[in-house]
Amino acid sequence: MDQQTATLLSQIITACAAIAGGLGGAMYTAHMNRRNTGATLEATRQLSEDKWRRAQDQEHVTWLRGQKQEAYTDFLSTVDSVVKEILGNMTERDTLLPGLHDVITKLTRLRLVGSDDTNTIAKDIVASIGDVIDIARATQKELQSGTRSEASEMALTEAMVNLYKQVAELVGAARMEFGTDFLPSEFDIARGK
Repeated sequence: MDQQTATLLSQIITACAAIAGGLGGAMYTAHMNRRNTGATLEATRQLSEDKWRRAQDQEHVTWLRGQKQEAYTDFLSTVDSVVKEILGNMTERDTLLPGLHDVITKLTRLRLVGSDDTNTIAKDIVASIGDVIDIARATQKELQSGTRSEASEMALTEAMVNLYKQVAELVGAARMEFGTDFLPSEFDIARGK
């Protein structure tokens, strides 16, 4: 083998080695890129799912807050209507029962979405409304029969004050649940001052 053939053969071997090395490096780089791309896509998918879950959770929290606010408002509005009805028509308990039924219906909805504290207070309010109905009816009968008793009027006043304190306590508990501040008068009423 002459010098020129040896040089040509060496150049061919060097070129083949360079091509093999280039192809090997390209294949290795492609493999690593594919692996990294797969990991990046998986991480992106996971981040996207986490973001979607957080959005769904936040949407549910917002929906639940709205349901709670609506339930509390409906309950308190119905309590207010029933109390006005009681004070306007104290003689016939039977005519007051549909209003009491409405309060109990609103209580049922409140119990679905409300906290334990607000549910307990709301149940106490319903019981107090029943007490006010009974005392108001007895007081009205006394007034009609001419045997007006200061004690029965005081009992009615105490029952109404107790009911209003419970309503203020419910409002205060709902405000705490929603993270809003007490109004000073609500705080004093809820604390019995």
